[in-house]
Amino acid sequence: MPMPEAVAKWARERPEFGERLHEARRAGGRLAGSRGPVLTR
Repeated sequence: MPMPEAVAKWARERPEFGERLHEARRAGGRLAGSRGPVLTR
């Protein structure tokens, strides 16, 4: 399982993935960064 920091870095490099990640978290009821710094903006 990748670390949250690695996912954040990967998402920053791929804006489309980052946006979909945010959408999935919102749909799942979790805030972005609720389990790690997944900041893509």
